[in-house]
Amino acid sequence: MDGKNHGLSGSVAQIVKRLFTDDTFKEDALANPELAFEGYGLDDEERQALKSLMGNMGRHDSLFLTRTGPAAFWGA
Repeated sequence: MDGKNHGLSGSVAQIVKRLFTDDTFKEDALANPELAFEGYGLDDEERQALKSLMGNMGRHDSLFLTRTGPAAFWGA
């Protein structure tokens, strides 16, 4: 290992949770991630990882539906 902490920071975890549970935040983040993530203490690596996630969300939006229930994650 390289000695770095590879866990999610509190800010990243909070953003990811909001992406899965808050449709308005998700839409804002897809439209302008820099603005949506502005109030969070993110380092460059975290910002890049979130931008990558946002790119994947645009291509595979069904993975990020905010439905509830046992099949919600799968977009059923």
